[in-house]
Amino acid sequence: MRQVAIIEHISISAGWEHEQAILVFNNRGQDRKYIDIRYQKLGKLNHSLKHFQLLAGVSRTVKLPKGFEKYEKFYFRIGKKEWPNSIDDLRKLLDEAKAPAAIEQPRLVNAPPSPEPEPLSDAPLDSLKTGINETGGLKAEAVAIVRKTRAQVLALARAYYEGQPIELGEMETATPSQRVLQFLNLMARALGTWKAELERLGESNPNVIETLTCRREDITARLSAIRGESPPSPPPLSVEIECITDAELDDIRNTCAVYVARFEGMLIGYEQGREVDSAEYDAFIPRFITDRLFNSVARCMPFEALSERMDKFLHLVGYEIVPIEVGYTKSDSRAHEIQGSRQTGEEPGTIVEVVLPGLQRIADGTIVQKPVVIRGE
Repeated sequence: MRQVAIIEHISISAGWEHEQAILVFNNRGQDRKYIDIRYQKLGKLNHSLKHFQLLAGVSRTVKLPKGFEKYEKFYFRIGKKEWPNSIDDLRKLLDEAKAPAAIEQPRLVNAPPSPEPEPLSDAPLDSLKTGINETGGLKAEAVAIVRKTRAQVLALARAYYEGQPIELGEMETATPSQRVLQFLNLMARALGTWKAELERLGESNPNVIETLTCRREDITARLSAIRGESPPSPPPLSVEIECITDAELDDIRNTCAVYVARFEGMLIGYEQGREVDSAEYDAFIPRFITDRLFNSVARCMPFEALSERMDKFLHLVGYEIVPIEVGYTKSDSRAHEIQGSRQTGEEPGTIVEVVLPGLQRIADGTIVQKPVVIRGE
């Protein structure tokens, strides 16, 4: 691999994979970046070759189409910055990267009957030919990079097997099964984010965090079952470390980034190929959000603190919380379930407490679950 540029914390490298020219984008920053790869043929308007988003710490490999060397222009747009590239410069970098390298290409292997990855502490670097006991200089740094990379893909494999969410990206023509999988991964990520934020803020109500933990486990259990007993295992990573130079260390670093990106792509491809009963999930998903998630959280969270987070989940299935302004909204038996009355300083007949929020359809305002309220006398 040969480094092309670093733009907005995105490292871009050029190389080859099975005689196919590739570019590797590695997000070394802390923020998600939007990347647009554009080109222009002689005498024609420019076109977008690939447009995608890259999360922090994630790499992505993009294959260059045949005949790219005949483009008049080729450039990247990352955020608000643009990197115009000379096709001659890119060809030169690719020619340099095509020089023989002492790195074995990863290859897909069948997962064992039990796909639980081997313990990291004892896992030998079977692909590391020499230099394992060396502790100094560039060779030690190369060993550390390879160890860290191998540990990273083993962690990815373990998380995937356990049903942890992955980023499937946008699919313009997603099948019903793929739409279900997109939703399940989205739900698992969103629940995890909500729980993490409450923990970071020192949420005093442990019932809310416990509920979010249980609901997230419901989703990851389904993802794990869908993925089956033998999801992809990490392919072998083989490198030779002998006389290491700065340039060779950069090659190892870039190759490791490609290795991780290739395994992530392997998991995404496997996920997109799973089949589910979409009719079953068309019924399960709304029930899960309204009954298991909404009602469980609403019982242990103050009404006024509920909408900001819960609305995002409810909107996914076309629902919203029945709006009530405590102290102002008039109670109405047609729209509210009145549990009791209480003397307060508020105007009689107004809602003074929401015991359990209600739900209504966004499209037409039809109430599907009446809120349980206390009215003032």
